[in-house]
Amino acid sequence: MNDPQKLEDLRIKAINFDIPDTDYPSILEHIEKQFIIKEITPFKPVSWSHLEKHTQDMCDIMMNMLHLSLYKRNSDTESREEAKIRFRDRYFNTVVKQSD
Repeated sequence: MNDPQKLEDLRIKAINFDIPDTDYPSILEHIEKQFIIKEITPFKPVSWSHLEKHTQDMCDIMMNMLHLSLYKRNSDTESREEAKIRFRDRYFNTVVKQSD
């Protein structure tokens, strides 16, 4: 999917509400992987807090679209904010670090 023409064709299909040849989760996973490789890995962050704010924002979007299975909250003992922090840590350790 690194071919510029394929990406352009995909963009045109999306704009015109056409159905692409690949399912959207696969497309998003590819975009996420490219984002991690190009925008995160070169800086060698060691944890979520070492990511820049705009990078965290982008990762939040991907987390909520592709990785909700990493979100776990014990509502009896944990606040939403604590669960969100653990979700981000899980995402960083299982997705971002695995893409190195």
